[in-house]
Amino acid sequence: MVNNNCGRNTIKILVGNKSDEEKEERVITTQEAQRFALDHQMQFFETSAKENLNVKEAFYGLAREIKETVLDIEENIPVKNNIKVTNKKSVGCWERFLNFFRS
Repeated sequence: MVNNNCGRNTIKILVGNKSDEEKEERVITTQEAQRFALDHQMQFFETSAKENLNVKEAFYGLAREIKETVLDIEENIPVKNNIKVTNKKSVGCWERFLNFFRS
């Protein structure tokens, strides 16, 4: 279902929140979530907003995935006369977006 509703280049992560809850109160076990993430080729993060556990790591993990994907896309843009050829009308906006992830 996840891949049916997303494009093939969509970046996905699975975040299990409330890791501070008792194991008996959980609907899905950590192992089930890990298996689901593995089966759907995505990272899994178990977080607790209450205890501020792994929240930043989840966002950084997503940002790293975006950065890697953007840089892969950028490498595959054809170059003609040392100028990258793109169909984007707003190249300046695209460049600012890429520069954000280069730093």
